[in-house]
Amino acid sequence: MRESREIAKIDPTKFPTDKPTPVEKPVAGEKKLTLGDLTNNIALAVLKSKVIVDAESAKVKREVYDRDEILKNIPLTTFEISDVEVELKFLFGGVEKEDVVINVEPEQLTRAQNAVSSIKFKLTSKKLSEFLIEGKERLIK
Repeated sequence: MRESREIAKIDPTKFPTDKPTPVEKPVAGEKKLTLGDLTNNIALAVLKSKVIVDAESAKVKREVYDRDEILKNIPLTTFEISDVEVELKFLFGGVEKEDVVINVEPEQLTRAQNAVSSIKFKLTSKKLSEFLIEGKERLIK
């Protein structure tokens, strides 16, 4: 398992661990949870999951398949995460810096059931293509 963590070089700063702050009781200096931050972190978590699964697949290929004469000709197995559907319930807390401040605290969602908003969105994977432009500049689409 340790080897897979070395393969999956993930920048931990891309996955904030801040606990959501209740919108009604903001703590001075603590970052408020925004809809943009939450949806970005969901997408990054899905991507991180794919990296971990692919790293484990490569580990199995090296440690098991490559040591067997018959199995070593089988290609590396990978998993595709094509669609992820998310339904998010939250309390609207305002707009700051062009993003929506939200609260997802279960206690407050229960108390304010009439004010709860809901959003559904779907993350769809798309393969990236890398192009080499004259002058050796790389463009990724």
